[in-house]
Amino acid sequence: MRNRRSRITGIAWLAVAAWMVVIFLFSAQNDTQSGDTSGMVVRWFLSLLYRGFEDFSPERQQALLEAWHLVIRKGAHFTEYAVLAVLVANALRLWGKLRWYWPVVISAAYAVTDEIHQYFVPGRACRLLDVTIDTCGAIFGTAVFALGLFLLNKRHRKTAQ
Repeated sequence: MRNRRSRITGIAWLAVAAWMVVIFLFSAQNDTQSGDTSGMVVRWFLSLLYRGFEDFSPERQQALLEAWHLVIRKGAHFTEYAVLAVLVANALRLWGKLRWYWPVVISAAYAVTDEIHQYFVPGRACRLLDVTIDTCGAIFGTAVFALGLFLLNKRHRKTAQ
């Protein structure tokens, strides 16, 4: 039983490392590559949000792209780190070391290193605002994970009675 638990915990930590690699690879894109990636996501989102977006005039498409681009990019920061915090919280829980501040601390520390990394990528910058957004995402992800555990435990207690 202990060996199986160790394997599951190891897989959970591998998921954390894999997600950190995904974040690193997004951050390693230069400004043009990053803009193209997020531009593709924004176009997809706008085609879902606005029926017939492809038929809009180029001027209207451009205005919508510019208006939503920043929102989508910052939302991506938030989401990346919410996912990271959930993965860290799960790994810590399986390891038996979960304290609710650790997923936030680990995710925020990684956000700092990620922004420092971006400083050295052509056309990218190191922004305190992004670290703040990333940390807010980590807080949110940790809170969602805690709520999920609470609800699962409540359900188990209810069915055990």
